[in-house]
Amino acid sequence: MTISWDDQPNKSSRSRAICSPLLCCALLLCGVSATPYVAPTKAATIVGDVNGDGVVTPADALAILTSLVGDKVPAGYNIANGDADGDGQITSLDAQIILAYAVGLQVSQYPVGKPAGS
Repeated sequence: MTISWDDQPNKSSRSRAICSPLLCCALLLCGVSATPYVAPTKAATIVGDVNGDGVVTPADALAILTSLVGDKVPAGYNIANGDADGDGQITSLDAQIILAYAVGLQVSQYPVGKPAGS
């Protein structure tokens, strides 16, 4: 059976279908673990550091994508800190930039990885 975009019941389903490949990549890159989440002790201060652990990792991109498809992220996560391109909006492009930064690709034209507010 082939499913077309018109067969999708609502926009949320389309969003999930689009973000699914990105979520899979993020899950593979960050190595999903059964370790429970421990809330950070200080606020995130690095652009792209959504979970507040002090570094920009694929887990931060995963949190953005999770939020974009309407799922809840753990308490203490600062999704607004994921504005990796500095345009004032949180989009899948921000998640892509964070993933690129995390694997060492050149993204110096964006504020990702730099202190927030600089």
